[in-house]
Amino acid sequence: MSRKQELPSLLERIQRCHSCGQEVTHGPLSFLENPFCDICLKARIAEAQDQLGEIRWRIVGSYMELSPLAPQRLV
Repeated sequence: MSRKQELPSLLERIQRCHSCGQEVTHGPLSFLENPFCDICLKARIAEAQDQLGEIRWRIVGSYMELSPLAPQRLV
Protein backbone atom coordinates (compact mmCIF):
# COMPACT_ATOMS: atom_id res chain seq x y z
CA MET A 1 0.00 0.00 0.00
CA SER A 2 1.45 3.35 -0.97
CA ARG A 3 1.62 6.38 1.33
CA LYS A 4 -1.01 8.14 -0.77
CA GLN A 5 -3.47 5.29 -0.19
CA GLU A 6 -2.80 5.22 3.56
CA LEU A 7 -3.39 8.91 4.22
CA PRO A 8 -6.36 10.70 2.63
CA SER A 9 -5.57 14.06 1.11
CA LEU A 10 -6.46 17.19 3.04
CA LEU A 11 -9.39 17.90 0.73
CA GLU A 12 -10.91 14.44 1.33
CA ARG A 13 -11.03 14.64 5.16
CA ILE A 14 -14.24 15.29 7.06
CA GLN A 15 -14.57 19.00 7.73
CA ARG A 16 -15.99 19.99 11.10
CA CYS A 17 -17.35 23.34 12.28
CA HIS A 18 -14.77 25.13 14.43
CA SER A 19 -17.49 26.13 16.88
CA CYS A 20 -19.80 23.11 17.40
CA GLY A 21 -17.91 20.25 15.71
CA GLN A 22 -20.76 19.34 13.35
CA GLU A 23 -19.76 18.08 9.91
CA VAL A 24 -19.69 20.88 7.34
CA THR A 25 -20.90 19.91 3.87
CA HIS A 26 -19.75 22.85 1.73
CA GLY A 27 -16.66 22.50 -0.45
CA PRO A 28 -13.10 22.32 0.93
CA LEU A 29 -12.00 25.71 -0.40
CA SER A 30 -15.14 27.34 0.98
CA PHE A 31 -14.43 25.68 4.33
CA LEU A 32 -10.95 27.22 4.40
CA GLU A 33 -12.55 30.66 4.03
CA ASN A 34 -15.44 29.99 6.44
CA PRO A 35 -14.86 27.10 8.87
CA PHE A 36 -18.33 27.31 10.47
CA CYS A 37 -21.60 25.47 9.82
CA ASP A 38 -24.65 27.47 8.74
CA ILE A 39 -26.17 27.39 12.23
CA CYS A 40 -23.04 28.71 13.95
CA LEU A 41 -22.49 31.30 11.22
CA LYS A 42 -26.00 32.71 11.82
CA ALA A 43 -25.34 32.73 15.59
CA ARG A 44 -22.04 34.59 15.06
CA ILE A 45 -23.78 37.17 12.85
CA ALA A 46 -26.48 37.69 15.50
CA GLU A 47 -23.78 38.07 18.17
CA ALA A 48 -21.97 40.65 16.04
CA GLN A 49 -25.23 42.54 15.57
CA ASP A 50 -25.77 42.57 19.34
CA GLN A 51 -22.28 43.97 19.88
CA LEU A 52 -22.12 46.40 16.95
CA GLY A 53 -25.75 47.54 16.66
CA GLU A 54 -27.13 47.90 13.15
CA ILE A 55 -25.00 46.22 10.53
CA ARG A 56 -24.88 46.10 6.75
CA TRP A 57 -23.59 43.63 4.20
CA ARG A 58 -21.22 44.91 1.55
CA ILE A 59 -20.00 42.99 -1.51
CA VAL A 60 -16.20 42.89 -1.73
CA GLY A 61 -15.13 40.88 -4.78
CA SER A 62 -16.47 37.35 -4.28
CA TYR A 63 -17.14 37.92 -0.57
CA MET A 64 -19.71 39.58 1.67
CA GLU A 65 -18.35 41.86 4.39
CA LEU A 66 -20.21 42.70 7.57
CA SER A 67 -19.75 46.26 8.84
CA PRO A 68 -21.46 48.45 11.45
CA LEU A 69 -23.63 51.34 10.26
CA ALA A 70 -22.79 53.56 13.22
CA PRO A 71 -19.18 54.45 14.10
CA GLN A 72 -17.82 52.59 17.12
CA ARG A 73 -16.97 54.47 20.30
CA LEU A 74 -13.64 53.81 21.98
CA VAL A 75 -14.07 52.60 25.56
